[in-house]
Amino acid sequence: MQILWRKNTAFELSFPIVDKENPDAFLATGSPTVLGYYNDSGTWTTLPSLGAVTHIASGLWSIDLT
Repeated sequence: MQILWRKNTAFELSFPIVDKENPDAFLATGSPTVLGYYNDSGTWTTLPSLGAVTHIASGLWSIDLT
C-alpha cells in the first residue's frame, strides 16, 4: 500500500486486519505491530517508531502517522 501525505502533517490511517486463524473474519482483539518505510530518492529507509495501533471498531484499526 502506498500512502502519500504532506511531511510534518498529522495523518490518521484506518485499516481492517484479517484474523489469520479465521480468514473469513476480521481481527477484533490483539496488539498488531506496524513497520513503516519511506523512499527518499531511490533509497528505502525504516521509519522510526510509528506509535500504537488503536482498535476503533469491529475489525477496524487506526494509527496516527504524524
